Amino acid sequence: MRSEPPHNFGKRIISIPTEEWKLSYLAGIIDGEGTVSLERSPNGRFLVCPTVQIANSSPALFDWIEREFKGCRRHKRGRTYKKPMFQWRVRRTRDVLALLQAVLPFLTIKKENALIVITSCEKRLRERGEEF
Repeated sequence: MRSEPPHNFGKRIISIPTEEWKLSYLAGIIDGEGTVSLERSPNGRFLVCPTVQIANSSPALFDWIEREFKGCRRHKRGRTYKKPMFQWRVRRTRDVLALLQAVLPFLTIKKENALIVITSCEKRLRERGEEF
């Protein structure tokens, strides 16, 4: 039996709360501390991965995000960081699509990027023959 990697990064399915205030709060965090992008796959193949990512030094913020939206955080260690840095990232196409569709009405700064990533996710799922 294969053991799980220590952080399960990107393996969990996220949860989308129904309360608008939670969605708008997360949208504000994404606008201010986040990234909405299409990235190259980390496995060396040139695949485009839709990504929503938040980086911040507040463990309390990530406790709330994990409690309300699931997923997992990663502690970023680096020589240049004076405070501990944390990262929460969603890369699974279906999860990115669901998350962005839920927060889209509340995004301001990252709205244009979100629309591009949503279009890419829908195209990818359509090519796979999956419903979305």
